Amino acid sequence: MAKTNRLSRDGEVKPVAGPRRSNGKPHGTNGANGTNGVDAFTTTTASYTQPAPGSDVTVSVGDTSWMATGQVLFVTTGGFYSVSSITD
Repeated sequence: MAKTNRLSRDGEVKPVAGPRRSNGKPHGTNGANGTNGVDAFTTTTASYTQPAPGSDVTVSVGDTSWMATGQVLFVTTGGFYSVSSITD
């Protein structure tokens, strides 16, 4: 059973039973951990010209495996960009 802590009036910390499902029974045990993903970073592989706000620019990068269309990225020297398409 999951345990949480509760602070009593006298300052003593006492364990209490964790939350229960709507049917009154305790939650089951946690499942196995999933597999590790890939790191969500890459490097630019060519220079590019900083676009005006709201304009598009093509940026060549080393790894796109973790990117998704619509994802917002931060480039240290360029600011925030939204991925509009991925061409591998």
